Amino acid sequence: MLNTLLSFVTRTAFISLLSAEYLGVNGLFSNILSILSLAELGAGGAFVSLLYRPLANHDSKQISSIMAVFQKVYFIIGCTIGVVGVSLVPFLDFFTSGSAIPNIELIYLLFLSNSAVTYFCAAKKALIRADQKSYLITTYSQITVIVQYATQILILFLTHNFILYLCVQIGCAIGLNAYVSEKSKKIFPYLREKAKPLTPTLQKEVKQKIAGGFCVHAGYIVASGTDSIVISHFLGLSILGVYSNYLLIIGVAMKLSDMVISAVRASASNLVVSSTEEANYVFFRKLNFLTTTMLGFFGTCLITLLNPFITVWIGTNYVMEMRLVIMAVMIYLTGWHGIKLSTAIYRDAMGLYYRDRYISLLEGCLNLVLSLLLVKSFGLAGVFLGTVLSSLCTTISSSYLVYHYVFRRSAWDYWKTLLGYGLIMTIVGCLVFLVCGLIPQGTWLLFFLRAAVCACLTLLCYFLIFYQTEEFKYFLTQVKCLFHNRGA
Repeated sequence: MLNTLLSFVTRTAFISLLSAEYLGVNGLFSNILSILSLAELGAGGAFVSLLYRPLANHDSKQISSIMAVFQKVYFIIGCTIGVVGVSLVPFLDFFTSGSAIPNIELIYLLFLSNSAVTYFCAAKKALIRADQKSYLITTYSQITVIVQYATQILILFLTHNFILYLCVQIGCAIGLNAYVSEKSKKIFPYLREKAKPLTPTLQKEVKQKIAGGFCVHAGYIVASGTDSIVISHFLGLSILGVYSNYLLIIGVAMKLSDMVISAVRASASNLVVSSTEEANYVFFRKLNFLTTTMLGFFGTCLITLLNPFITVWIGTNYVMEMRLVIMAVMIYLTGWHGIKLSTAIYRDAMGLYYRDRYISLLEGCLNLVLSLLLVKSFGLAGVFLGTVLSSLCTTISSSYLVYHYVFRRSAWDYWKTLLGYGLIMTIVGCLVFLVCGLIPQGTWLLFFLRAAVCACLTLLCYFLIFYQTEEFKYFLTQVKCLFHNRGA
């Protein structure tokens, strides 16, 4: 919540002191660099899926062997992204459509530097997360974020200099990486020892998982990373800047949902390698209930509150049409941060990238083709529609893979359950939207009233619908145990 508040304060200062084009450049370069991360080849997911079993078995020698290769691969990736990124500098005018922002090349190189440095410590961060020890670096991470945002706000007010703003971000990233590197050596002292080479069997598994991971990663990057490029080229940086404000708020919902799911991701992954198919299936149904109802809540709140919030935050000049708002939220709900979260956890834990490789590539290509075709006729709505339609493809494929290879069951049950959840959430969303529409808007007080009504009414509807289900009773029991333990 503190990060969210600080990010909004920083964005408010950004909008007040810099033009909408700078917002567009910020979103555009972030997406270009996400495409450059194709050099990662899906290695991260492949290596992490290999770590779960030796972590569960406390096999330090195998962990050291995997991590030695993991760090070497990520060092090469960081260097590759740096070199390829620099080679794109002569082509920046194509992406920015002749923007008048000064020092655009330097700004891009700073974005590139910030992206490249993250890879030099990514392997150790992944190991800490996989071993469910993220809490050990949370405090320092939080301090770094506070220092970064506070310094960036101060720089914007004193100098209005976007370049210095980016330099602070790079400095904080380097400082955090150095801390994580030192911390990982204390948590896993055996990483200092010389690691043995991977066995031929493990080498083969790594290559296969990286090959599959590359295809899945490529599909995801093309599907999610090309929208900003299409928007900036065909519609302009100003429109991209307006959309980026909505992405910021939707990103908050993404982070909250990811935070909830991340709390059980490593546990679910350990369950996959240590429990029966039936135990995994029972847990998956509970996880899927948590994911879909949580997304239903966030989706209803976003559609109902986004435009009123933008109006009182930065003014009506930055407000999008309601149909565009609904489609932007649908991109989130149908994506990998949305309804596919629960299946993605099991797919990643089992390392099923190789079997999912072609469908993911199809999603990325379909998204790009549809967006390019529809943007000329429908503008921003066409870009959004292309993304939503392509995203639905992998919803079917990922659930089939998990049900077939993990649970040994038909995926029909999942699809029927998902359709049922979708119908309930649509009805609840329409009801809440109509009720909240009766509340006037224009001030912060009225917005907070609308937000309170929206949240309480949505939760009440879900309680009345689900309170008798097994999944709801399970999570209610977990919450009661949590408060009981804290009280004790």
